[in-house]
Amino acid sequence: MSQFEQLYLDTAFLEPSGANFEVNLEFVVFQVSKRDLKVLTLPAGHSPFEGDLSLPMRRLDMEGLNSTGHTYISQELGIDSLVHLEQITAYTGSKKNSPVRQLNMLLLGLAGRIPKATRRQRGSFTPLTEISSGLGSMSTHDQHMILLAREFLSSLIQNTTVATLLCPEQFTLGTLRRVYECVWETPLDNANFRRKILGTDGFVEFVSKAKQQNKQGRPSHLYKSGSLDKLNPSFQRPPFST
Repeated sequence: MSQFEQLYLDTAFLEPSGANFEVNLEFVVFQVSKRDLKVLTLPAGHSPFEGDLSLPMRRLDMEGLNSTGHTYISQELGIDSLVHLEQITAYTGSKKNSPVRQLNMLLLGLAGRIPKATRRQRGSFTPLTEISSGLGSMSTHDQHMILLAREFLSSLIQNTTVATLLCPEQFTLGTLRRVYECVWETPLDNANFRRKILGTDGFVEFVSKAKQQNKQGRPSHLYKSGSLDKLNPSFQRPPFST
């Protein structure tokens, strides 16, 4: 249990001033599809952002952060491919013209590829390029939360093997490289990338040769996530390229 969850349990119903205290979970759930980094969004249902896109948010239940988060994403939003969830930061606030005090936790989620939308799926994955270009209108607050989460993810894939979770269960090194390129917004040298991945014991595990051929006319090799968690030394992140 995090210190923020404990604070909630200690004070949620014991405010001496009579004011309420609530803890909200705000989710930034990323997915990589082909060459796009996407984020889970919902239609905003409140003024003045009604009709815009918004990030999912849920009040923390007594069952705890991880249980509440996984239940909300999978059962209420219908996203069955959540493979990672962790807290990034927390910030306090209050509702306008209300005595309610708020503690908001920002959570990073990673979702595997979803073959197609299901009827019970409420949320949808929106390319970040659509949000940044203005095609998908979103509040400044939510856009800022996405930037924080993306930078956190950028550091995470630099120091751990979590990027493999954004790939299918079996993947080529080209697919894994595109995950890094989507998150870091910069192209990577293929030869150097292969050398880093295959030269790090436990990063990936060879599975088989794929049926389709690569650009050189040879069968691509398929891999799956290896046993390694943290990278030492870390993956060298290239400078941003426009």
